[in-house]
Amino acid sequence: QAGLQSKHPRHIYANPLAPEICPILSLGIFWMSYGLNSDISMRLFTGRHQYDRHVYSKVLKRVVQSQAGNVRLLGGKPDEIGAHSSRKGAASWVSSGSSACPSSTAVSLRAGWVQPGVEDTYKRFEAAGDQYLGRCCAGETSITHQHIEDFNLNRV
Repeated sequence: QAGLQSKHPRHIYANPLAPEICPILSLGIFWMSYGLNSDISMRLFTGRHQYDRHVYSKVLKRVVQSQAGNVRLLGGKPDEIGAHSSRKGAASWVSSGSSACPSSTAVSLRAGWVQPGVEDTYKRFEAAGDQYLGRCCAGETSITHQHIEDFNLNRV
């Protein structure tokens, strides 16, 4: 969970039809709000440890507290909403939101969950599984992406 063993890329995809869950839009808003990290490490978030980087947690908590009445109106409990819910919720969503869910191995690896025993040895990262998982997380498994065709581009 600390990102110490993240030797494989994590595939993320935009969802132009649902901006409220689009990770690319969220990243853009984050950078516009807080600026780019100029640290030489090139980390996305500042801080040495995962729990040092809790700007998101603080902002989320403040927003939920300020909107507690509205959260309750919608049937939610403000004290049950937190940053950990995002990762847990994504794992639950992709594991049960479809009849064609990503593999449990891909979900466990993406969530940073330990796979004890044989699973750590024989169940490994594979780009195709993570790509499908990324598309499921973005809620865009049914979107057909643009295909670039040869429109006589040699004139350009």
